[in-house]
Amino acid sequence: MRYQGRCEAVHNRKLFGKSRRSPYIRGMARVASKRTLPRRKIIRLKATPAEELGTVGARDAEPAIRIAIEQFEIDDPHRQRRLVARRTG
Repeated sequence: MRYQGRCEAVHNRKLFGKSRRSPYIRGMARVASKRTLPRRKIIRLKATPAEELGTVGARDAEPAIRIAIEQFEIDDPHRQRRLVARRTG
């Protein structure tokens, strides 16, 4: 029997239907992907139609509304309570 290199051995395992991963491949480090925050559309509820103020990046609706209050400089507490955040795409 001749010597098989590491790559050749991995290739042969795939040919024979063994689905085990080799220790060489299992031990390789994974590169972390950069995940961006989902975009949220900020809407101010009033009479029909509602007014769209813009978009902000946040994981949940509550932080999105807090960011929007600061970003769009909404000082009136009554208008702050009428804000809604909807996830876009």
